[in-house]
Amino acid sequence: MAANIPLGVWREHTKKFSPQWFAAVHAAVPFIGMLRKSVVMPKTAMAFTIAASIVGQTIGARAERTRLKALAAKDDGDSSASATVYTSMNGHCSDTEGKAWDPLAAKVGGLARGSPAPTPGMCF
Repeated sequence: MAANIPLGVWREHTKKFSPQWFAAVHAAVPFIGMLRKSVVMPKTAMAFTIAASIVGQTIGARAERTRLKALAAKDDGDSSASATVYTSMNGHCSDTEGKAWDPLAAKVGGLARGSPAPTPGMCF
């Protein structure tokens, strides 16, 4: 179950039924299979491991949704502020702005893959 929690977090950021979604859902399957073989689990334990995987995915996805809602509430609904793309008055970035960049926040803020390249005045 614990191995599926981070995979549930990853799954929350993918489009449903996309290749990335299937990878997030099924990434732990080989490891679970090896674990069952190495400790010689009975075949009846298969239902338990499948249920634990589903519970782990659910916990991870719900935790990530809660974290994103808290982040959105913190930004007062302005998702562009979460990308931390600010320039100072003279157009240069300060030290604190460069250190505050979070790729997940950039994805939420619209700077994900497929967006135009950053301009020289943008701070990352």
